Formats: sequence, structure tokens, C-alpha cells
Amino acid sequence: FFFFNDTATTEIYTEQIVGSVRCVQETALVGMCYKQLKQFTETQKHYQKVLELAQQLQDSAEIPNQVILAHQQLASTSAHFKEYEKAESHMVQALEVFNSCNQDLGGQLAEELLRNLASIFIMQNKNAEALQLFCLLYTSPSPRDRQKSRMPSSA
Repeated sequence: FFFFNDTATTEIYTEQIVGSVRCVQETALVGMCYKQLKQFTETQKHYQKVLELAQQLQDSAEIPNQVILAHQQLASTSAHFKEYEKAESHMVQALEVFNSCNQDLGGQLAEELLRNLASIFIMQNKNAEALQLFCLLYTSPSPRDRQKSRMPSSA
């Protein structure tokens, strides 16, 4: 187990576990730490590295989750830097990965991704697109719902 200090770098640490799902997860955790420290440039570097590492491990069941997380975080930091088109692109990519997964990643994650994309649309004054997503969220059934629609029966 390695502890980070002023002289240790994440590159030294990740060389020990390169080529593994753990490497992808650890790189994502370091990125999350940088985000908490509000060091958004470092956050972006680490999540870009997550995407690069994930490319090598596409067969693992854990990888789609990590790729979605990386795109979400890259969207968030891009929005922080007011790079809204880049943020939108990352959210669309996160949704594409979500949609292409053969496994059930959960309805709550889909809702979160759509809400985040709608928020990015609002930041860009793309209100019609945001409204479409919010309508989709409101009218689409949730896995928690027993009904097939969220619309009242009188609608």
C-alpha cells in the first residue's frame, strides 16, 4: 500500500497496478479527491486517464460504470470552466455507454444522467432541449413505479 506525499506521484502508484480494473478505480478515486480539493485541471487529467485505461479493459463488467463516472465528472469540470459544449459531449457519451450496456445499471442512474444533461442544456440556454428531457423524466416509468406511466390517468 502506498501513501501519497509531496514526492510520490500517481504515475508511480499506477505503474504497480496498470492493466487492471483496480487501476481504473484507483485513478478515478484520485480524480475524485482532486475534485474535492477544487483542483479541476488535475481532476480532468485523472478522469481522462480513466477513459484511456478503460479502453484497454473493455471486457470487464466494472468498466462501463467507471466510464460513465469519468464522463460525468469530465462534464462537471467542463461546466465549471464554462466549456458547455464539451460538458454536453461528455454527458451524451455517458448516456451512450449507459444505453449500450447489456447489464442493468439502474433507473436512478439514467435519471441522474438525463437531469445532468438537462442542466447543461439550461447553462447553454438550450431551454427547449432541457424541457424535452424534463418531460421525458416526468412521463417515463421508473423501475420503482408500478404504473406504466407517471402521467395521471385523466391526462
